[in-house]
Amino acid sequence: MSPNSIVGAFPPVIRNLIAERFTRAFAYGGSTLVIIPYLSGLDHVGPSKVGIFMAATLWGDALLSLVFTKFTERLGKRNVLLVSSVSMAISGIIFAWGGLKLDTRPAIDPRSAWALMLLAGVFGVINPR
Repeated sequence: MSPNSIVGAFPPVIRNLIAERFTRAFAYGGSTLVIIPYLSGLDHVGPSKVGIFMAATLWGDALLSLVFTKFTERLGKRNVLLVSSVSMAISGIIFAWGGLKLDTRPAIDPRSAWALMLLAGVFGVINPR
């Protein structure tokens, strides 16, 4: 039995769910390949902060996913996915803003940028299951 015939046997709702999960997992995995060099290239982020960031992101993903999973049925999967998509977009904006420099000065205080990027990393990976 080929993989196409297995996936084709599912109803469209299940196929859409599989496609959604695959896309989110692929994007999340790809972002980790980019985020480490990005953070390492910022002047105010050293190796220990990169490690803290990655650990906090994974813990945040796990804990927030548990919380959102509990309320997904009550709030509706579409609403929860919308919230998680918006939080990912806001996180991307925060990452871009935190690394900007204007006139050789950071756009914001490096400590504030680090805290904002850490929060964005934790809340930007909300992944309802």
